[in-house]
Amino acid sequence: MVDTQEFAHFVASLPETERALIDSPLSAETWFPRSQMTAVFRAMNQHLFAEDETTFYRLGYRQFHADLNMLYRMFIRAARPTFIIAQAPKLWNAYSRHNGTLMLQHRAVRSCDVQVEGVCAPCHAYWEYLRGSYAAGIIATGEKNVSVKYISGGGESSHCTMRVEW
Repeated sequence: MVDTQEFAHFVASLPETERALIDSPLSAETWFPRSQMTAVFRAMNQHLFAEDETTFYRLGYRQFHADLNMLYRMFIRAARPTFIIAQAPKLWNAYSRHNGTLMLQHRAVRSCDVQVEGVCAPCHAYWEYLRGSYAAGIIATGEKNVSVKYISGGGESSHCTMRVEW
């Protein structure tokens, strides 16, 4: 998405606390502080992505796929979208500790609303990142026509509802 020189310039532009998180990455068992994650997302948006927050959609999409090992890819490919969506609250609780709640409302056979409430230090880039992750999860099942749209909230709000259709 960006070259090495652009990334180095970006890291140098960060406040000391956020720069330290990139210069000396946290171990996998340590949770990235939410407020610092938002600061990094905002800086990435400004310095790397020229205020094009849809880049975070692509980043979330790519990160979802990067996080899947071959075994999980095989299981997801065999799963139905409704099974993947049903796992979302469990994944949220595991990976977004103390950062709000995720609830599902099934609307139709091929549609579900994903509602997130109580997010600490939200920003539009973060919601775009999640939107890309949601789309990637459904596409990983083999679905082709996936849409993830904002229904309410998002932006700087601590809540957001997105409709996932496939």
